[in-house]
Amino acid sequence: MFVLISFSVVASANANLVTNGSFELGTLPAPGNFDSLPVGSTRLVGWDITVNEIAWANGTSFGINPSDGVGHLDLFGYHDSFPSGMISQSISTVVGQSYDVLFDVGTYNGNTSQIRVMAGAQFADFTNPNGNNTWMTQSWTFTATSASTLLSFAGGPATSPVHAGLDKISVERAVPEPASIAALVTGLFALRCRRKSS
Repeated sequence: MFVLISFSVVASANANLVTNGSFELGTLPAPGNFDSLPVGSTRLVGWDITVNEIAWANGTSFGINPSDGVGHLDLFGYHDSFPSGMISQSISTVVGQSYDVLFDVGTYNGNTSQIRVMAGAQFADFTNPNGNNTWMTQSWTFTATSASTLLSFAGGPATSPVHAGLDKISVERAVPEPASIAALVTGLFALRCRRKSS
């Protein structure tokens, strides 16, 4: 019973809540190219583009390989100056529930790349210090304050305004600690025993 309930809790927690997190859906650029997507463009399925234009790549472009699949973004697009473009998507959340956000930050040509991730009013900045044309997976946890949370990504304040690479976004409900799962199972077992005895 413990294994079954634990598996159910973990399985329900591990469903990715983000649509098109690796930027594979929509009218992709020609292979090997970046396309500029202006504010308001609907080409990138699932995401709203605001603040400034972004660049969307299909495969390797300017020597930058995607982190996952073929699609990846540069949030500074072709304008290469602050402010960067921003992408946003509303996800369904449960008030008080914690969520784990994972995403890859990409660099280009020795420039510092930093991504700011936002969930409603909560935010954090993540840098990839690893040099030329690399990706680094970053993770962040936020706690939902409403039934719908606006998840957004933009170039962070410490980035070089040349390239802020972004790929492989996922959001999952935070998995309870083993002690929490054990407490849940114990409570359910006690409830079942109480019903049988009454």
